[in-house]
Amino acid sequence: MKIKYILFTMLSISISYTAEAQFLKKLKKKAEQAAEQTILRKTEEKVTEKTEKTIDDALEGNKNKTVDNNNEEITEPTNDSIQKTNQRISSTTTTPLMGFKDNKVEGLPDTYHFDWEFKTNMNITSKKKSDNADYIMNFFLNTDKDYYAMDVENEEIKKSGGKAMMVFDFKSEAMVMFSHYGDQKMGMVTKLKDPSKKEVTDVDRNYTYKEIGSKTILGYTCYGIELENKDGKAILYFTLDAPVNFSAFFAFSGKAAPKGFSDPQLFDILKEEALLMELEFISKRKKQSMKMTAISLEEKQTNFHKKDYQFMKMGL
Repeated sequence: MKIKYILFTMLSISISYTAEAQFLKKLKKKAEQAAEQTILRKTEEKVTEKTEKTIDDALEGNKNKTVDNNNEEITEPTNDSIQKTNQRISSTTTTPLMGFKDNKVEGLPDTYHFDWEFKTNMNITSKKKSDNADYIMNFFLNTDKDYYAMDVENEEIKKSGGKAMMVFDFKSEAMVMFSHYGDQKMGMVTKLKDPSKKEVTDVDRNYTYKEIGSKTILGYTCYGIELENKDGKAILYFTLDAPVNFSAFFAFSGKAAPKGFSDPQLFDILKEEALLMELEFISKRKKQSMKMTAISLEEKQTNFHKKDYQFMKMGL
């Protein structure tokens, strides 16, 4: 099983059938709190409805709005793909183009704003020493937006003299790469696949699951689970108490839940609250393992302004 597949499907099958499980009980508690807040909100709306029609109209307008961002899926670039992309950018001699066909530049936000930086260490160990890798992966998060960004730090990238930040924008269905090479700033846009069109099969649910207790990471209580199938085993620890979450990263379809699971509200709570703090994957088919560990979580203001970059067509 590919590591990137584990990263984006692990939570869709991580709910146990055991109602007494510690993690599940915490999710249910948060779901109950969400339900209580909904009741209070609806009650307030009813009172307002009888007193002021202007507010009533506004409430009705808001109530009719729907946001379809719960079934999003992304494909994370691997270390190799990042390096190949950097090489392709640095060797390009063509003039960057604006407004070319299939480029969604015009539909992108003018500014991508982030207020948190989540640093992790990524270590890959393989039978082939040439495939071993150790690098820092930084995630940039925004508490109110349906996008996040990431960049990678290692010696090879530092020596290249360039830097690339990848923004995963699910509302715009685009992955945007902002690259810096000396004084030159370039941007590229590629389309993200629509996850709602992905058919979920029994194979997607073919995992075993068990809780493995909890531990503290960066001062947060983290819940551990172990997922396993014929391809490999994944051990995950994530918290529900961090001041920021990774809702975009953890977005998945409830259709991929284990058979018999009948409480979709728990999926919403998980997507709104969870922050992955540690992940270890051990392949059964190849002598390869990967481990990601959280290093720090800090408030940090980061902005990328679209007008500052020239966008070029990417041959994908």
